[in-house]
Amino acid sequence: MSTDVSRHRAAESVFGRALPLIETTLRRDFRLPKEHARRVEEDVYLWFSRFALRPGSGNLESMRIPLFSATCEAGRQYWEWRLDGAPVADEQI
Repeated sequence: MSTDVSRHRAAESVFGRALPLIETTLRRDFRLPKEHARRVEEDVYLWFSRFALRPGSGNLESMRIPLFSATCEAGRQYWEWRLDGAPVADEQI
């Protein structure tokens, strides 16, 4: 149990250090409104904290790549939801 607690704290730390880049990615690159970006960040955090507790997930520092990948996927899914499945016309997103 204490291993789970320490891994959860480590996941919080990794996520916290990555948060500025996550925020920038969602707001600037995916152009999410501030409030929606916060909700997406929360969803990504929940996914990451669960992913970190999975057996065999390894070193959490090395999980930054899956964390950023999940952030980008969440940004794409946001627009898919917002546009009701229609393709995004803005090629910069």
